[in-house]
Amino acid sequence: MDSSDEGGLDDAAALHDAALVVDGTCPLLVKPHYVDWYIEGGVNIVTPTVGATGTAMQSFGLIAYWLEFMRDRQDLTLVSNAAEVRAAKQANRTGVVFHFQGTDPIESELRHIDAFSQLGVGIMQLCYNTENAAGFGAQVRDGGLKPFGRELVKRCNEAQVIVDCAHTGHATSITLCPSPESTTSGWALTITSASTSSQMMRKR
Repeated sequence: MDSSDEGGLDDAAALHDAALVVDGTCPLLVKPHYVDWYIEGGVNIVTPTVGATGTAMQSFGLIAYWLEFMRDRQDLTLVSNAAEVRAAKQANRTGVVFHFQGTDPIESELRHIDAFSQLGVGIMQLCYNTENAAGFGAQVRDGGLKPFGRELVKRCNEAQVIVDCAHTGHATSITLCPSPESTTSGWALTITSASTSSQMMRKR
């Protein structure tokens, strides 16, 4: 390796160190101990999934499990806003934002959103490929955002919870713009069930 190669590696390392690296999916974190791999890779914010198509009690149980896991970890901290994200990075700690892949755990109780938010859930994906009370997923015929979904989105906005449109149908999602699409890539680049259409990107 010549000196120019070494300089390039140094530049890349410096860029990575200066960047804020967020993994908005984290499938390995169904087992919390894998968080050490994310830390080793320089990820600043991880988003373990604590809810999908299960019940509220199942999600509360997963959150309790994570909070117990984090209790003795000085290198992990819950974050809920930009200031806390920056503070965590400055303190060399990895921020944790809990994530739903589907809103079934809300059940029919919008107040669950506030409770989950207080416990660290900062991202809620509307649907995971199939239909639920909020709307329609990316792998079923899409009838658009349902009345309960509209109320759910409104409550998420009030609680400052990000509404995630990944795995959610186009007609259901486009009603929400300009909400973030946290794990989407745009059909112009990649065609997957998790992607958001280029039309929706333009609307944003």
